[in-house]
Amino acid sequence: MQLAANLDSTPIPNAHEDSFVAMPRNCDTAVVYWNLSPDRQPAHAGSRLCILIRSEETDLEELIILHRESGHFIVPLMADDRKYDITLGWSDVNGFRPLFSQHIKLPEY
Repeated sequence: MQLAANLDSTPIPNAHEDSFVAMPRNCDTAVVYWNLSPDRQPAHAGSRLCILIRSEETDLEELIILHRESGHFIVPLMADDRKYDITLGWSDVNGFRPLFSQHIKLPEY
């Protein structure tokens, strides 16, 4: 299945695959979809599923805690930046451990 809103026609993850997709939604938000196989589950209950957002144009970096069961999240990107790296991973007292990362470029206003 394909998403019509994305010019690259990025596929939506299959519910039975280990996957991650990040894509522009409009000029100031992106949407991420994920499905984690049992192999990608956290090592302990203190881990939180997060996305780490890094701007390629400024020093902007933000960590957002996700509800791991939802499988999707709309990411507000409020800066004037257009290019981002969005990384899905686990965060705990030992830091952030990435699982997947994707580069996106938001369209102009």
